[in-house]
Amino acid sequence: MNRIMLWGSLIILILFSSGCSKTPTFRIFEGMTQEDGGHTPGFVQNDEAGTYFINGNGNHRIYRASQAGADKTPLGKDSASSLLLVNDWLYYVKDSDESGLYRIQTDGTNQEQLSDAFVGLVGSDAKGSVYYRDSKDNYHLKRMKFPEKEIETLVPESINEAAMAEGSIYYINNSEEGLLYRYNLSDGTKERMSSFPVRMITWSGTDLYAVNRQDQVLYRFDEQESPKPLTNLKVEHYAVQGSNIIYKTENGGLFQISRDGTSSEILVSSEDDHYYRFQILQNWLYYEDHANPRHAKLSLISLEDIGFQR
Repeated sequence: MNRIMLWGSLIILILFSSGCSKTPTFRIFEGMTQEDGGHTPGFVQNDEAGTYFINGNGNHRIYRASQAGADKTPLGKDSASSLLLVNDWLYYVKDSDESGLYRIQTDGTNQEQLSDAFVGLVGSDAKGSVYYRDSKDNYHLKRMKFPEKEIETLVPESINEAAMAEGSIYYINNSEEGLLYRYNLSDGTKERMSSFPVRMITWSGTDLYAVNRQDQVLYRFDEQESPKPLTNLKVEHYAVQGSNIIYKTENGGLFQISRDGTSSEILVSSEDDHYYRFQILQNWLYYEDHANPRHAKLSLISLEDIGFQR
């Protein structure tokens, strides 16, 4: 498909551009979608009331807008580097010399500091507890319960990345050269899940996925069998939604593959690929359209418009 045909078939919605001479840029951070009772951090969060994002053209402040992208309103004055929406609270990492974990209500009120450490947000559970990696404690995995704000260390090991699952947390153990582990929230036990280092771990609601750092191939992990490679191409970025996975290759281009790896098709050719990184929320693909996040525009397109089958 050539560029003219592609763009003729796609309706690209530029988010938050209404009433502005310039579309805001955004910074992208770790975090994928999650389909259980908790939430996962990302560069965009949304609920029934609206969409919340970090405005790169506004000193990285948090903004709220309608889901259609109108009525853009700043929330607080802090610069932020990651967002996590839990009920009517936005948890964020303050992006300044006075870094720390903060939260503010989605209407912009009741801002408060929760920790003076730079943290890596991991997610939340159905009870509203927030999980994070604490930089002041060698990035150990911790949980903060609310409303008492009680902090508990769960995994006293250096963790590079983690993903919330139902009853478990999957994490990359820096202490063991980036191997994948699972922590059981009910009894505190842990087990090794991989014999090779991984990156970009994602819990889809039923399955676990990660990219092998050695060959850059996407794998699916199952308790009943060995990790299964799903792609032949090197994966740069991916997201799971419904029964399929959308992924970007090292050489460009967007592809769709079924969760079991049995069917695959190209959605966007490398020549027409401007989806540098992305996150799926509901029926939309939020993406940055430039390799440099500070120059990227925050845009969205419906999954249907790029031919993605859920």
